[in-house]
Formats: sequence, C-alpha cells, structure tokens
Amino acid sequence: MRKVALTVLMAFLMVVPAFGALGDVISSFAAPASSPYAVACSPSYIYVYCGASPYRVYTCTTTGSVVSSFTSPHGSRTRGVGYEYGNYLWLGYYGSSVARVAKVNAANGSVISSFPVYSVHTLYGGVACQGNPGSPGVTSIISNDYLPYVASRHTTAGSLINSFTYSSGTPSFRDPAWDYGNNLIWWGHYTSSNPYVYGYTTAGSMAASFPAPGSYPYGCGYYGGYLWLCRSTSPYYVYQIDCPNTVSIKPASVGKVKALFR
Repeated sequence: MRKVALTVLMAFLMVVPAFGALGDVISSFAAPASSPYAVACSPSYIYVYCGASPYRVYTCTTTGSVVSSFTSPHGSRTRGVGYEYGNYLWLGYYGSSVARVAKVNAANGSVISSFPVYSVHTLYGGVACQGNPGSPGVTSIISNDYLPYVASRHTTAGSLINSFTYSSGTPSFRDPAWDYGNNLIWWGHYTSSNPYVYGYTTAGSMAASFPAPGSYPYGCGYYGGYLWLCRSTSPYYVYQIDCPNTVSIKPASVGKVKALFR
C-alpha cells in the first residue's frame, strides 16, 4: 500500500509545474574574449560580440564552447547584436552623424542589407530583433541610445515605428534583448553600483527589474524562457538567467518575482 501511495505521489509531483524566480542565475561561462558588449540567442547558439581587437562575433554553445567567429563589419563601432529567426544577425553601428543597422549572415558576417536610424539616434547602446521562433523574420529592429536615453523600433527597411525616452534615473542602458514570451525589452544597467536588469514594454513603460549577477552588465539576449547577460568588466562572463513566461510581471519593488513555468 505504501508503494502504491509513493507511486501516486511521484506521478503527481511530475505534473505539478515547477516554480522559478525571475533573475536566478542558471549557469554561466567565461566570455570568449575580453570586453563582451553584446549577446544574441538562436535556438542552438549564443552569439557574443567582444569589443576588444579584433572585434569579433563569436558563435558559442550554451556551455561557452566557441564553434566559429567572424570579424564584425563595423569593427570597433559595433553596438549590439540581434538574432533574426532564419539564421541572420543584425549589428548596430555607432555614429555621431550617421548610425546604421546591418543585417548579416550569421555564419560569416557578410552584409546583406542595412539602413540608417533616425538622425537624433547615435545607436550607442545596441540592437535586438523583435520576433519569435515560430515565425521566421523580424517584426521590428529595436535599438537604443545612451544619450539622450531613447529607444526606437524600426521596420527592416528603416521606417520608424515608434520611439520612447526611458528614465534618466536609470541611464546607461546598452545592448537590449527582445523577450517574446513576456513581450518586453530587457536592458542591463551599465554600472558597478547596484546594477539591475530592467524590462520595458514597447510603449516605454517599465514593467519589471531584478539585480544583475555582476557589475557592468552590458549585452542582453533572450531565448526560450532565459535571458543571457554579459558582464563587461573582468572577470568577463556570460550568464544564463531565469526569465519564465508569466501571465503578469509584478513591479520592480517586489524584488525577485516567483513565476510559473509554462
């Protein structure tokens, strides 16, 4: 009888969803080179741009093994990496007069197309692709600036969809991530003092935040219920962070939010 009861209990536990906490570090690996400034995710790989010469984008496994790499066509002015489902990357180019976003081959970095972002936007922060694995392509290209704290969404042809100014009380947002599970844009706050990761709606409202696992968080990517965040100061790391899909995400003041896995 006891064996039957135990079997029933185990079966019950197997179907009860597990709880995870937004912001929990699941795993990490050493960055493939110094100054990791941007991260993007595909179903198979983590792409990491490192801002030290020779300014390469590294294709890594989820454990950090480097599969391949290419030199960014933007060189030292590369700002941000976004993944388009369909095996393309989008790279930002920082420019005080003309800032651009380029679509490139994810395997070798060859440029397929590009467009300039609107004139007041220098694209110092980074880029992300608004899309999801079930629908190859891109709904919009998300980009952001350090000053004047502005984020924008463009079509892949370069037409401006919308823009918003995020709070100057939380400046220094860098490479963003598009979270298709929660419909949020995530940024790391580039600072050594109380660093956080912030989630915003596409309309510009802050929806959630959690403490970053290390100082100076820079690049941010998302896939399948996880954020990948790079620490851009030594020791250089890339962290896998729990970001479960939820019905609603509570305000940042709550701290770590308990969320139900799908």
